[in-house]
Amino acid sequence: MRKFKDRFEKLFKPSSRGSGSTPSSVGRPSLQSEPEEQPVVQRVSGEQDPTPTTGTTLGGVNKADLDQAGRALSSLKTPGEHVAKAFQSIEPTANHVKSSYELWEPLLEKVQVFASLVEKIGDIHPYAKIASTVLLSIVKPVIAQDKRDKAMADLFVSMYDLYDFIVKAGLLPELDGKRMKLLQNMSMQTAECAYFIRDKAQVENFWVRAGKNAVFGPQIDSKIAEFTQAFKDLRRCFTEHGVLEIEIKLAILEDILQGTTVELSTLTHVRGAGLNVSKACLEGTRQETLNDLIEWINNPQGPAVRFLLGGAGTGKSSIAHSIGKYFKGLRRLGAFFCFDRSFQGDRHPETVFSTIAHNLANWNPDFRRALAEVLRDQRDLADSKDIAAQWKGLIVEPLKRFPPLGPVLIVIDAFDESSDARSRHLLLKHLTEGSMDLAANIRILITSRPEHDIMRVVGHSQDAHLHISHASLDHKEEATSDIELYVRHELVPDGSLSDEALDDADFRLLATKAEGLFQWAATACRIVLQNPAGLTLKERFNSRLSPMLQGNSSSLDDLYRTILEQLFRLDEPVLAERFRSVMGQVLCASSPLSIDSLDELHRLATGGKRDEVTLVVQYMGPLLSGVSDRTSPILPLHTSFRDFLTTESRSKEWFVDLTKGHPVMALGCFRVMNIRLSFNICRLDTSYVLNREIRDLESRISTFVPQSLSYASCNWKEHLVTTHPPDLQQELSKFLQEKLLFWVELLSLLKSVNRAAPSLEAALRWYNNSGSDQSKELLLDAISFIRRSALLSDVVQGPVQLSPKVPVPSARRWSA
Repeated sequence: MRKFKDRFEKLFKPSSRGSGSTPSSVGRPSLQSEPEEQPVVQRVSGEQDPTPTTGTTLGGVNKADLDQAGRALSSLKTPGEHVAKAFQSIEPTANHVKSSYELWEPLLEKVQVFASLVEKIGDIHPYAKIASTVLLSIVKPVIAQDKRDKAMADLFVSMYDLYDFIVKAGLLPELDGKRMKLLQNMSMQTAECAYFIRDKAQVENFWVRAGKNAVFGPQIDSKIAEFTQAFKDLRRCFTEHGVLEIEIKLAILEDILQGTTVELSTLTHVRGAGLNVSKACLEGTRQETLNDLIEWINNPQGPAVRFLLGGAGTGKSSIAHSIGKYFKGLRRLGAFFCFDRSFQGDRHPETVFSTIAHNLANWNPDFRRALAEVLRDQRDLADSKDIAAQWKGLIVEPLKRFPPLGPVLIVIDAFDESSDARSRHLLLKHLTEGSMDLAANIRILITSRPEHDIMRVVGHSQDAHLHISHASLDHKEEATSDIELYVRHELVPDGSLSDEALDDADFRLLATKAEGLFQWAATACRIVLQNPAGLTLKERFNSRLSPMLQGNSSSLDDLYRTILEQLFRLDEPVLAERFRSVMGQVLCASSPLSIDSLDELHRLATGGKRDEVTLVVQYMGPLLSGVSDRTSPILPLHTSFRDFLTTESRSKEWFVDLTKGHPVMALGCFRVMNIRLSFNICRLDTSYVLNREIRDLESRISTFVPQSLSYASCNWKEHLVTTHPPDLQQELSKFLQEKLLFWVELLSLLKSVNRAAPSLEAALRWYNNSGSDQSKELLLDAISFIRRSALLSDVVQGPVQLSPKVPVPSARRWSA
């Protein structure tokens, strides 16, 4: 590192003239001394050699690759003397000097070589690749117009000076972590600058910013100056050990950034459904697919919507989270919504557009202001369930008022898990046909299994009224080699002398057996890694995977069945019944619950022993997440396992009937509420303040309201099915007579009062088949009370106080 530092300081010692000099200034050789132009020999970023090199690596980068990229530098074209003189005489408006292309082409070549230099550095290369691609898109069609001014010339100087400095230094892997971060920032800033030039060049009078364009002209000049200064700051940080607080200048005019801040708490939105970078692909895998998506997103003439289709386990979600991660780094990820059947209570078609609008408002202040204007005019949109109204009012209208610069990515993952085809029809219609109403730079990526309704839309992708495309992950050639990289990464010895590594043949066999299914490989790896005590990695591999590796079939269903057979013996009646009961509870939960919560609900509903849930789930680590402690939510690691268990033709003796799980959950919910609900449950000092004014409300809820109670209060209606067991009727009647007001109080604290009336109406429909007249009267009174109660709309915290204007149910019926 000392040697490399000396090289930096010797070759690129800062000049006393400062960082704002012409191209012949500090950071690169004098333009007057440049050799004659030579043909450019460069390695295109993203291409791979036919055979891997065997040179030593530095920081994960192959030295031979660096040498090859370094040799390409020697033949790069650089601006000649005529260019340097041209810069000195440039005026603020268009003139007749040589084409700008001659000035910008050398910079583009530098950026492309830089992308090659960092190809094996995972945290930098995606952004360098994007920067190179977007810059290429502007050089010929935009900058190659004989229209230049001093602001653009200064921008070129600062960019060229920075990239020339970096690529001539070489040995990028030897840089410290701070300078690695600066390289990443450099790539991000280049992409932002290119987006700005590309999109603003479409605006009339961009190049001659005076006269008629007196309003926006100075703002554009100011923005270009900001980009120029940003590149100078990055250059200075490399030579002066500057701090990392380099803000990426976004391609948004400053007057736009002064948008009005709006309170978004009233807008319905789903928490926890966004980007999760831990689910992204392993670095170096799925490059072909990711590069294809990057090119589509950055192509201003590309289709607005792309479906990424594939069967269960093909890696759709990992790719979605990877592309989301890249564009979040560029601050170009507007929204991310992930469907998941384990969260079916709130992730459904009616919450998608409102959540996306909420994401977009948090992403960009100008969209926030536009959305605020819409919501002020149409207040009912904040909690509307009308998908058509949501699309027009929450998405299309704000985007029309705010045409963003550069691409804006919206990702919707696992669309097939949203609901059935009938329920998601309107959502699919507006995402496809409605995309024509969006600005040309909005991109919507939708991942899904190839289900019938989706394939029907994809089949019409060439229709003039649609602007969509699709790609399939099934039978992708890149999958097998990428799976081998993945299993090599996962199945490594623990480092002890006694552990035995796997052979290359083992990795290849496992990758081949996966047949392109990343989920199959991931599950197989978890089997090997679980419970390592007493066995080496090689011994666990042989003993636990040999039945699958030697058999003819390698489907996910076969894998799941093999794992379950290793864990449980269904010939023991007690175990078989316990497995089906517990898993039915896990799978029918509207949102994932912890072991403690599941155990309480199960014990109260069945009268069973404590820890029956633990007895079943604690060994299911290869199939379920959250089993390592008692407070983490339990849910299937992949939807395909849920589908396997709930489809009798596939799972056979392992079939879990959810119609038997719902009554258990319903009974558990009412018994939890009847035991735990109480007056002023959060021990508040007064009832005369609003919820949002209670600073420690979240802390009080965490202390006094266990997860089992909050889940039961918000979700009990989801578990009412057609059966009417007497004990469930008794518990519901007790709840209505003794706990109703306490329940409303808790819903208010949980910001879920809107669930009250629909829940009671569901109970009324349930009772219509039971013949219980007394319970029906209680429910009608309760629904009337809640619908007419003025206090609910004020969002006042509990304890709930009765308003004299609201008819109170008869005391003989309602003792609370």
